[in-house]
This record gives sequence, C-alpha cells and structure tokens, in this order.
Amino acid sequence: MRLRNTSDLPRALILEVIRSVRPAGLSRLVITVKGSKSHWGGWAYHGCRRCSVKIGNRTFPMWYEPYQYGQHKGKRYWIADRTELLVVIMAHELRHLWQGRRRANRRGYVWGARGRYSEVDTEAYAIRMLRAWRRRAHAGCSL
Repeated sequence: MRLRNTSDLPRALILEVIRSVRPAGLSRLVITVKGSKSHWGGWAYHGCRRCSVKIGNRTFPMWYEPYQYGQHKGKRYWIADRTELLVVIMAHELRHLWQGRRRANRRGYVWGARGRYSEVDTEAYAIRMLRAWRRRAHAGCSL
C-alpha cells in the first residue's frame, strides 16, 4: 500500500484507520489523504486500486446524513471529530474498491443493495465501521 498524506492528520492515525476499515481481499492500494478548508469527500477508481479522501476543517461535532437512498435514508449520524469523519469516508471509498473486485458474485453485499457499485452497501459498511471504531476507542472506558 502506498499512502500520500498532504493533510495535517498524523500518518500513524491514517494507517490505523485504513487497517481498521479495509475490507478483506484488498491489497496494493494507492491512497491519498488531502486537507481542505471546508469540504470533505472522496472518490475511488477500482481500475488502479486508487482512492482519494479529502478531510475538511469543519466545525465538529456535526451531523452526517448517508448518501442517496436505502436503509439509512432519513437517518442522521453524529460525527464527533475529524478522525470519525475519516473513518466514514475511508470505509465508504474502500468498500467501492472491494465492490470493483467482486465481478458477478453478490455475496457479502448488504440486503437491499442493487447494482455492482451500490451506495446502499457502501453507506451500510461505513456506518458499521464507524460503530466498530467507537467501540474500540471506548473499550477501556468505564462509566
């Protein structure tokens, strides 16, 4: 994996997020993490296993509303900081790369996903990874 980081996030944190959210079977990735003044987002191109993520300096905490339609339509999720936003976007884009490797096999997609590059599937995966990240981050905390 090659990582190019032009954001102000620590490289070690980005590598930890990638290890946490990367779907099984993905290797030799080229990942770029960029900084931005306000915007955030990402794109994935499965032909060369490349993805790019842009993390903006937004005001946190913020609400995240899943993209388009599906089982998460109309729901909003609380994003506490830039790390959680990185988890959601990175999981979403890496899931698109995973979908590109799947050919005709539909195993592993979430219920209700249609098409090879399903936004329903990527959003469900991103939210699942965000919940797992939070569980790991708060595993040692006692209330």
